[in-house]
Amino acid sequence: MIPLISIPEQSFSKLEELRDAIASRNRSIHEVPIHKISLSENGILRAGGFEGHLTEPALYGLLNTEGVPPEFAVKRCPVDLLVTIVGRLAHEQNISIIIQSTNGSATGIIPAGQHPIPYNMIIDHLSIDRPIREATLGTDCLRITAATNNSKELLPDDRFSFGWELITSENGWRPTEVWQWVVREICTNGALGFDKAPLFKRAYNSSEPVLVSLQGLIYTLDNQIQPPLLEPAVRWAAQKEIGAEHALVIDYLARRLEGDATRMELNDIGAGSTWYDLVNTLTSLARLHTVEARRRYEAEGGVLFNWFMRQGRSRPSWRRMSCDECEFSSVGELREQI
Repeated sequence: MIPLISIPEQSFSKLEELRDAIASRNRSIHEVPIHKISLSENGILRAGGFEGHLTEPALYGLLNTEGVPPEFAVKRCPVDLLVTIVGRLAHEQNISIIIQSTNGSATGIIPAGQHPIPYNMIIDHLSIDRPIREATLGTDCLRITAATNNSKELLPDDRFSFGWELITSENGWRPTEVWQWVVREICTNGALGFDKAPLFKRAYNSSEPVLVSLQGLIYTLDNQIQPPLLEPAVRWAAQKEIGAEHALVIDYLARRLEGDATRMELNDIGAGSTWYDLVNTLTSLARLHTVEARRRYEAEGGVLFNWFMRQGRSRPSWRRMSCDECEFSSVGELREQI
């Protein structure tokens, strides 16, 4: 495996803090013909005037640009062969690439002409005074969540707030999306993905002008966030035991998330536990993880809530054919991220 640089994840409670953190980084853009790049076995990328290590998103961006399957290249391909493949394909293509760098390391690589939305433009259009719940700046994404101040008591002394999640990346290989989001105030557990499609989506390779996309994004946040009808769902889930579904749903969640680790984390959930016990335990685990895994846990929580809204009168995900398990897949590629 080629050595890669990891950028620590940061979390903020205000957009102003997020903006200042981004501004404090030494960020630059380099556009070079792809035939000028070379990659060494110790992880150094050279491209025109740029020389530095890569993050994982930058390496995946380079491989995607060259048409190399990233999973094969990173997980199966010997390092010396990977370096040869990158160099060989670079000299066979007549395109330019954009290298995004932060503090001397490549953080994103995309074909020239691809226009992701820069984080600072998103923050400017949101306005630094807009209240948020949390902003998380990861290696490959920016996630912002916000909830209204008007919480609702769905069970005695158990209040929920409703709002939105914005997930985006300026590294150029994932869409910008807005999803409904809910947070249980007593423990700050979140859940998302109540719908089969995001409320807003800009594809990673969209040709729509960035400013037009930003206008649509802000309109969605200001006008199209409607709280899901969770009160009957929560009351049903709090009264209904898991029963005979226990083995199936635990196997499903272990398969969708982190295998035996997830199974162990759900060890206290038994057939006599309620569905509400399960969803609270599941979404509480999200807070133990970095942003990508956190979204997967919260998304599975949203899938459970979606089923609760039907009060068990529809076929749940864990009883569907495997070809149906990709439903909700676009939530940050949510289901395979979810």
